[in-house]
Amino acid sequence: MNLQELHRIANSASDSIFAVADFTRFTEHLFSDCTDTVALRNYRAAWFELEIVNATALADWEADGRPKEWLDKWNQVYKAETILVIDHLVEVADEMCHQGIDTANEGRSG
Repeated sequence: MNLQELHRIANSASDSIFAVADFTRFTEHLFSDCTDTVALRNYRAAWFELEIVNATALADWEADGRPKEWLDKWNQVYKAETILVIDHLVEVADEMCHQGIDTANEGRSG
């Protein structure tokens, strides 16, 4: 995955609880091959913020009985914060890529 693809996926990641769950899972190990411990620590901290929002929303959705229609609550309660944490994660990833740090699957066929 390259930075352009990350931006493309991030643009729609806050659209629903399911989109952010997929994005969270997708980005978890994005820089797992990184040897820069400071950069990796920053990325993991940013990712963990995303995971907290994701887990909280999923727990709330499950507590509501896993309804098929949950978009109103998503938009009212979680979307704004999700956008902020996604933007932060992408910003950290941008910084890492500009420092020459590749994503874990950069250049690999998938």
